[in-house]
Amino acid sequence: MRLFLSRICQKVSCDDCLYRKKPRIADITQGDYWRVSKYHPEMNDNKGTSVVLLNTTPGGMLFESVADKVVQCDSRIENAIAGNPCIVRSSKPHPKRAEFFANLDKYSLDQLIKMYCPFPSPLKRMYIRVRGMLGRIKREIVG
Repeated sequence: MRLFLSRICQKVSCDDCLYRKKPRIADITQGDYWRVSKYHPEMNDNKGTSVVLLNTTPGGMLFESVADKVVQCDSRIENAIAGNPCIVRSSKPHPKRAEFFANLDKYSLDQLIKMYCPFPSPLKRMYIRVRGMLGRIKREIVG
């Protein structure tokens, strides 16, 4: 999970994903609805919640055909994007991605995790927490 969240093992095509741009070429787009509990606490079951974007009329019709089989609610796209900006823009490539894959056959997965995704120092963890709190405060004030 640490490797995945660090983006070091993602495919090169994810760095410039053509499917995140508008207009969408897919009828339906599905992704993770991070921070769903902030906007729709009733949807948070601690198992994961998806966001489904209906990009075309056929996509909307297809979704309607299964709508009675899924738990759903309407939401604003801005709320989903706030928790998962990758819905609309690609992430930056990890600077050590090529090095990681060059070492994939040389080291165990545990060794690679230690090399490329070490746990941050206590000071760095504190910085990350404070930065996260300030970001949440800013989002509450601005938006």
